Amino acid sequence: MSRLAPGRQWPVAVMQFRLACCELPRIISAGEKIGRGIIVATLTIESDDVGFDISAIDFSGLYYAENVRATSVRYELVYGNGAYDEFRGHGFRYNDNLEPTAGTVSQYRTYFSGMLATATGLEIGATDIRDAAQTFSTRDDLRVISDAFHGDDLFEGGGGRDRLRGYDGDDTLRGGNGWDSLFGAEGDDALQGGSGKDRLYGNEGNDTLVGGRGADFLLGKDGADIFRFDAKLSKANLDKISDFVHAEDTIQLAQDVFDDEGDLGQLDKKALYRGAEAHDSTDRVIHDSTTGALYFDPDGTGDAAQIQFAVLGRGIEITTGDFQIIT
Repeated sequence: MSRLAPGRQWPVAVMQFRLACCELPRIISAGEKIGRGIIVATLTIESDDVGFDISAIDFSGLYYAENVRATSVRYELVYGNGAYDEFRGHGFRYNDNLEPTAGTVSQYRTYFSGMLATATGLEIGATDIRDAAQTFSTRDDLRVISDAFHGDDLFEGGGGRDRLRGYDGDDTLRGGNGWDSLFGAEGDDALQGGSGKDRLYGNEGNDTLVGGRGADFLLGKDGADIFRFDAKLSKANLDKISDFVHAEDTIQLAQDVFDDEGDLGQLDKKALYRGAEAHDSTDRVIHDSTTGALYFDPDGTGDAAQIQFAVLGRGIEITTGDFQIIT
């Protein structure tokens, strides 16, 4: 069999129950409903500061295990660096070298250098993982991952700088803490940055991008996208919308954050003003098309100061129809 190239790094997997030091949060399971629909598969990252890059997955490390436990429902590999790989499923069979020759993987758990991850709701052929482990290229490894996350899936980031990517279906990606990069794909995806300076890319489909706390970069790309603002306003919470399209995309404002902005639904016509600052008491959303700055002013020309919450491209014209007040 081929082996890992010298000096090459690979993410590996670990059983969470083996780490007695750690109190683990509840993992959302496949088949559970979380608002957008029934989740097919989930990937959950648990780490205080170590990031996870889904595009860097490489199963070649399987051939470096020092201890192997192989049963019909569990394939466990233990490495000398304190890392673990565990695959659970059914129908596992092996050759004399303890390489899988049959079976289906439904759960995959991972630990390496303080980073834990758990994938559930999978349906991967054990031989597909074996075959991917035999090559130096990561293309076949990523093909296995893409096939595994083919439905409406959930990706949950941890505390580090995670890099998560959706695949087919209407996926939900949550960055968690850290400066994360989230990538939607072909479906109508929901991307939620969490805290930190996140970068969200909707790509194809009608996506919903929520920066959360921190100065985030939002790029919807194709489709009629929604850019949602529901985090407390502050100077540190200023998002950039890179490609807003008038009359196609929508900016959603949470009613409890944007106080006194009006009833639910489309923004009141009197509430939007084009300029650098409010000009009367009814103005609430101020758009300076010269700079692209987007402000909220709680009392128009009153004593309260306006606060910038987003920046659009320069010269973009927007109307009240581009805004929606939500709960």
